[in-house]
Amino acid sequence: MKAAGIVICAILAGAALAGCGGSSSNSESTTSTTSTTTTTSTTGGGGSHTRLTASQWSTYQTKNATFVSATNKGIAKFRSCGTAAGRTTNADQYVKCMGETPVQVISATTDLGQTLHGFVPSVSGQCMTTLNDYIGALYQWRSTVQSVQQSLSSAAPQSSGAAADARTQYPQVQTAAKTFTKDCRPAGT
Repeated sequence: MKAAGIVICAILAGAALAGCGGSSSNSESTTSTTSTTTTTSTTGGGGSHTRLTASQWSTYQTKNATFVSATNKGIAKFRSCGTAAGRTTNADQYVKCMGETPVQVISATTDLGQTLHGFVPSVSGQCMTTLNDYIGALYQWRSTVQSVQQSLSSAAPQSSGAAADARTQYPQVQTAAKTFTKDCRPAGT
């Protein structure tokens, strides 16, 4: 139930930010224009893009590569340490095996989430919907990995179970990323 509340808060925050577009560099216009490229009509001077710009997409790809690398290493570590922990009841050995892995995954997840959140004011339509879904999936993922880290901090016997939960949560992030790519990647890229 707590994770659902986080998702709802992320979606509501994204929706609130989407309404704050403003016109810091665009002059107010009472006409509406439609382009056949990646922009949609501008109403009220907001000038939002249906999809990400090429620059935003490039930024996303860089941040996502870091996230995927850290997360894949983390999942592998969760799996290998969990297997080792299954052979022993020594929580200290499990903590030592995991090392800083959860902290690295949390950091990469936070960075990607903040990057995506920064795109909210400039997108609209289906891209906005899937962007918010992706941000929500990342918040859930980060929360799950934080529970792994908290278990490790207390050298709790349930640490291995928390890491197993993280391994089952990650496919939801991957699904959200695929949908985001389909709906938000700039046309022609």
